Amino acid sequence: MNLDMALKEIDGLKIKLEESEMKYRDLYESAPDMYHTINTEGIIVDCNRTEADILGYSKEELIGNSILDFQTEESRKTGKKAMNKLFNEGKIKGLELQFVKKDGGVIDVSRNATVIYNEKGRPIGTRSVMRDITKDKKMMEIIKNSNFKLQAIFDAITDGICLIDKNFIVQEINRGMFSQQNRME
Repeated sequence: MNLDMALKEIDGLKIKLEESEMKYRDLYESAPDMYHTINTEGIIVDCNRTEADILGYSKEELIGNSILDFQTEESRKTGKKAMNKLFNEGKIKGLELQFVKKDGGVIDVSRNATVIYNEKGRPIGTRSVMRDITKDKKMMEIIKNSNFKLQAIFDAITDGICLIDKNFIVQEINRGMFSQQNRME
């Protein structure tokens, strides 16, 4: 192989590498979930555009600051404990935290994180994926409140009600059922 062909082959490989890096960067930046990398002190080293957009900051405003600076006071406590656990166990899944957006709004997130190790096996930081679960949490609260209301109505009915499944096993009875029984005795 002559030098010209070797140089052309190297140029072709460079182009393919650049294209691959562009695809990776686009995937990272445009992902629907928030991604960030932090060092062992909790300082944000990198984050994707999605995280910046959701929180209302520019990437430059996030990078170089502690991840704890963007959490509610209660979540900071949880976050500090989770960091210790993360570095001891290597990963965490489903950690729920609250982040404060630039406009002062608060969002609920579910965080999955793994530790990044250097070539000597020492932790040097973490990579995290965070999903905005604010709507999910609100919906669960609505369902919970609806269940409380339905239970209150069920118990407030003075007539005895007994819910029985298809196998004739009692699933639930209301307070009126106890009153009925007491009146019979």
